[in-house]
Amino acid sequence: MIRIGIDDTDSLEGGCTTYLSSKVIEELPELSLIGEPRLVRLNPNVPWKTRGNGAIALSFKSDSSITDEELLNRILTIVKSDSHPSSQPGVVISRKKLPTELYWKGVRSILSKDKIMPFIEKTTFKGLRGGRGLIGAACAIAWDFKKSDTTYELLAYRKKNKWGTSRNISKDTVNTVSRLDGVFSCMDDDGKISMVPHSPCPVLWGLRGTNSDSLLNGLKYLGPEKAEKSLLFLTNQGSDDHLQETSLSEIEDGICVKLRGKVYSTPYSIQGGHRFFDLIDNNKTITCAAYEPSGDFRIKVDKLVQGDDIVVCGSLSQGTLNLEKFRVLRFENRYVKPPNPLCTKCQARTHSVGKDAGYKCRICSTKISKPPYKSVLPELDTCWYEPPSSARRHLSKPVALMD
Repeated sequence: MIRIGIDDTDSLEGGCTTYLSSKVIEELPELSLIGEPRLVRLNPNVPWKTRGNGAIALSFKSDSSITDEELLNRILTIVKSDSHPSSQPGVVISRKKLPTELYWKGVRSILSKDKIMPFIEKTTFKGLRGGRGLIGAACAIAWDFKKSDTTYELLAYRKKNKWGTSRNISKDTVNTVSRLDGVFSCMDDDGKISMVPHSPCPVLWGLRGTNSDSLLNGLKYLGPEKAEKSLLFLTNQGSDDHLQETSLSEIEDGICVKLRGKVYSTPYSIQGGHRFFDLIDNNKTITCAAYEPSGDFRIKVDKLVQGDDIVVCGSLSQGTLNLEKFRVLRFENRYVKPPNPLCTKCQARTHSVGKDAGYKCRICSTKISKPPYKSVLPELDTCWYEPPSSARRHLSKPVALMD
């Protein structure tokens, strides 16, 4: 078997590694593709990533008539032509499966080229313009999809003369495909389409789901703009593979975690609508954040109270845990201040005379003791809460797919 890994051919200004991989497949008609091409998302905390930090792995039946060096040169011709000038592409060709541990390092930590070189020294590889993409290319080959949660994404590509222009995909057609079996992350609850990118890349839309037949069936519904071509990928999207179950005492910047603790401070907001609260576990605290793009997810955060026992998932960056989702395991008692009591004599509403000093009627001067706070039920349930799909990371498992 011939295994090919490709990464880092795009940038924030344009390009697309999945589109480039479709051209590679077209360029190798004499080789038989084994299974679907694989779109492998890696650590979303990598500082040099573009959008989703995705690499590509392709598997072909072995062909003794073509050497790995010849194959590499044919692929590099496409990479040089179609990669963005500011990218750092990497291509790895291997006849053997790379160790699965390399994938887990790539999805859960930040690797350097030096760290991956021992894994690829017996492969055929080439990096361009710095070759940082060798990291993702190697990690993509190393993904053992048989031992991981997998989903699919059907990616549709635009005609080249439309690249960089507005996409014309209607909400009605997105609503139609969102109802197909196993499809997820098409549209937010507020009607915002999340399956259509806004960058100048070749992608028209990306339809995700657990059922490949449903995705292929959805191809005919989406429009009015129609795709020039499409390609179905097997992915690790929605797997939560990036999350490490750990404790507050063991976390460090750059990793993504799933951990348990207690809410240590009442949630508060700052300018811009960002929400924060502190989490504590074994006398160690960390600040958790839900930023403005997470929409109504912030309202769920607002409902937490000090003492709630929760599980949080997110990434640690500069000492702050950026929330991907959370779940309350045990609720602390909740209380609210009752309204000012009525005067027992004239039934007028009384007014506070100072902290812990009770209340006084302004009409007849009757004094009344401070009433006790009232117990109320929590405004949350014990389910998972997450941001809308447009603000969700590719690797984050949607609540709809969780047990």
